[in-house]
Amino acid sequence: MTPTRIALATRLLLASLPALLACATPGLSLDELPERPIAVLYWEHDDARRRAELLQEQVEPEETHEGVASVESLRSLVGGRRDPLMRQLAQWPGRLSLIQPRTGEVSRVDAAPPGARPLSFSRDGRRLMFVHAGRGQRPQLFEVDLQTGDLHTLTRGGDSHPRGDYGPDRRLVFSGVRTSGREWVATLYVSGPGGADPQKVTQGGVYDGVRFAPNGESILYVQPGGAPRGRPVPPKLLSRALPFGEERVLTRGKDPVFSPDGSRIVYSAAVGDGWRLRRMRPDGSGRTALGQGLRDELSPAVSPDGRFVAYVGQEAHTGRLFVRRMDGTGDRLLLGSGAVAWPVW
Repeated sequence: MTPTRIALATRLLLASLPALLACATPGLSLDELPERPIAVLYWEHDDARRRAELLQEQVEPEETHEGVASVESLRSLVGGRRDPLMRQLAQWPGRLSLIQPRTGEVSRVDAAPPGARPLSFSRDGRRLMFVHAGRGQRPQLFEVDLQTGDLHTLTRGGDSHPRGDYGPDRRLVFSGVRTSGREWVATLYVSGPGGADPQKVTQGGVYDGVRFAPNGESILYVQPGGAPRGRPVPPKLLSRALPFGEERVLTRGKDPVFSPDGSRIVYSAAVGDGWRLRRMRPDGSGRTALGQGLRDELSPAVSPDGRFVAYVGQEAHTGRLFVRRMDGTGDRLLLGSGAVAWPVW
């Protein structure tokens, strides 16, 4: 072989290495996955199709990369009157459901009303926190005991309480939103054990993606972005040490979730015109891609053993449930029928 041909062959081999390595990535066996179910808001096939068709017609082009869940997310923070798109989507509210990761079996949580959005499992997996707003009402937090089916109210009153999470000893972190005309004033609260005696931690504009660190020493939350002067600004992911530490900006991103041991934060970051999974340390260092995404990747949920990440892969206005290993390998579709949003593991 001539030197020219050797050089050409070498360049072709080097160019093909990423694809060869991707093909060599070990697949993910369903038997590897934990048995604890994944909670989702689930739409059956026909409802998922109708929602996708409506969003295809009405969602602005610059919103499409945000995904179905994100388009609705901020519009659900306050409740009360809904805009026309939200009213139409409410025809197909979906149901809070549990998905068995090893089999794909879907079972409805009958104690929860239509449209209930899952937020957090208790440490033992027995209780599931969700948010729901009745017709024309403001969102409030509830929990359901998955063994007995008993339903409990966690927040109430004139304010909206759209986001929350369990901490150690059943402590709670949650947001409260009060509206005054067109202004929103949001407050973050942290409770004592069992949800008692909530105390104000911080107050500001709007808080999304609220999370309690597993060690109980800090909280995470997201300040949504916007588009001032037509230029999109990604949301900011922030942390605050408890009880009254200073607010710190960790990175640009949304949908944060801690690993069970608290050593990692998994989140979704804006990359180009889409969203991809990332992970980092709790102080914001060590940011790295979590796999090589092929689609919009939203709402990560870390498995109870910390080895896997479930997420919503957004395709044509339809959310599909995927899972991959924490090291970024073994991407796999878990549920091919219907549509999902906001998984919790």
